[in-house]
Amino acid sequence: SSNSAENTIQTYVTSTKDGVTWTPLTPILRPGYWGWSSLHLPQRRQDLVYVAAYHTGQSHTETSSIVLWGGTSFTSLLPIGTIYDGSSLDAEHGPHYSPAEPVLFRTMTGDLGCCVRSESTMDLGVGLPPYQAAQWRWRDTRSQIHPSATLATPQGTLLAGRRVPEPGRGQQG
Repeated sequence: SSNSAENTIQTYVTSTKDGVTWTPLTPILRPGYWGWSSLHLPQRRQDLVYVAAYHTGQSHTETSSIVLWGGTSFTSLLPIGTIYDGSSLDAEHGPHYSPAEPVLFRTMTGDLGCCVRSESTMDLGVGLPPYQAAQWRWRDTRSQIHPSATLATPQGTLLAGRRVPEPGRGQQG
């Protein structure tokens, strides 16, 4: 059943100092929020950790949304807010529009950027502190790159990449 406990998404974090011994898995974010990428962003007073997560709809008729979480550590994360709302884009993109897989990056100015996979393209957003929804500007890149990693260069170029499996070989873990 879609309401059963085994279908609830929960994001966990673990860490290591030596690559051998790991801390116990610790749940972060609320259930139903799929933490997809994180970024450590140095600040003047205190370094902050940001996690971009997508919140999946509770049923097949709901769209997903991208929520930004922030805190001083992975275990102190609080929701900053929805930075990309799939339901508000339904009219433009159709009834099954579901943004997902947000990948955070640091812009040249030190602010947050985010690539979001949407049905057939990648949308690119840049946010300004305090990173609430109103501080984000988004555009459709019309590219089918759904990056699993990004890198912003000092020259202002954003490199986005993803491994594409060879035809006939299927997805590899």
